[in-house]
Amino acid sequence: MIRAIDPNDMSDNILGNRFLCYTGSWLIVAQSGIGKSVLAMQMALHFTLGKPIFGIPVQKPSKVLFIQAENNSIDLSRPFHSVIEKARFTDYENGIIDRNLNFISEESSSGDKFLELFDDACGRLRPDIVILDPLLSYIGGDISRQDVCSEFLRNKLNPLIKKYRVGVIIIHHTGKPPKDIKANGKGSSLSYLGIGSSELTNWARAVSVIQENREDENVFEFVHTKRGLLSGTKITTYLRHATDGIFWEECEQPAAKVKSEKHSFRSKYTLSLI
Repeated sequence: MIRAIDPNDMSDNILGNRFLCYTGSWLIVAQSGIGKSVLAMQMALHFTLGKPIFGIPVQKPSKVLFIQAENNSIDLSRPFHSVIEKARFTDYENGIIDRNLNFISEESSSGDKFLELFDDACGRLRPDIVILDPLLSYIGGDISRQDVCSEFLRNKLNPLIKKYRVGVIIIHHTGKPPKDIKANGKGSSLSYLGIGSSELTNWARAVSVIQENREDENVFEFVHTKRGLLSGTKITTYLRHATDGIFWEECEQPAAKVKSEKHSFRSKYTLSLI
């Protein structure tokens, strides 16, 4: 059967060059307060319209389901309206967004109870992409344990992903990174920055990390650390928080400083983003 399959078949592609596929998964890891939820909102809007974002090609307009636990309705509305205004989406495009982008704010379920919600929502809404923000709210167990992660992701979530043929994007927090990774981490080593068992990275088909640039505290590196060559864009994209709204924008790579300076992390709250 495998011999009969065309290796160039792109029929299951959602993002990039099969970076995210139907029945596939993309784990995005970043530290708390960096603006992960804003990024997720920005991606949800672009994916709904089939528009590329940060260089990542989007195969076609998609029905997107955004399940989140960290923001109230006003916190969600601020980046939602800001991205729409900045992108100058047309009335026609806004109509597509209203029809094909759905939000569920769920703070009271995890583990099996959350998976029942996931099953029900996918059955009703039939999305192409599901965004979960964040994983820690829904896994329902000790995320540092390999057996907990395997049971939730491989044994229970995977069958639902395949049942509804969706691509899943999961937003996840970093732990406190080891000093050697913070200073020298590159490529695959960055994939394991997410708090918890290495099973998270092993399970995910694609992994990306957002980290602060060492040369400029206002610039962040969006690094596609696993499956990155299939992302359809550069392995590392440089981003910053916009000054005229609540969204991320691409920027140039900062020049190396002559003398290294130590900066404290400034969250999106410091920048009055959300």
